[in-house]
Amino acid sequence: MNPEIQKVLVCSTSHLTEDQCNVILPNNCNGHMEVITREYGVMIRIPSVINDIHDLDFSKEMQAVKDIVGDNVMALMSYADRCGCRYLYFDCDAEELEDFPTYSW
Repeated sequence: MNPEIQKVLVCSTSHLTEDQCNVILPNNCNGHMEVITREYGVMIRIPSVINDIHDLDFSKEMQAVKDIVGDNVMALMSYADRCGCRYLYFDCDAEELEDFPTYSW
């Protein structure tokens, strides 16, 4: 049996605003996302229609996620998904990704 290996897109925490960093914490996600917080970053499991929300109305669920994380994080999650990643990890020491906004805080 082969182990399941999942890809992670790693990017700088500068792609988050300070408010977003506080909102993405697990106690503020209202059960819409799986989030793992670390001392210097946060990892988000990218919602998957097949695995996470197959019993829910997709557009309603995605709107709820968008309301929580914002357009910029949705764009990064979409990019990570297109790259075949299941997780998006914001790390303070990671590189910034071109074509995505950054914030100073």
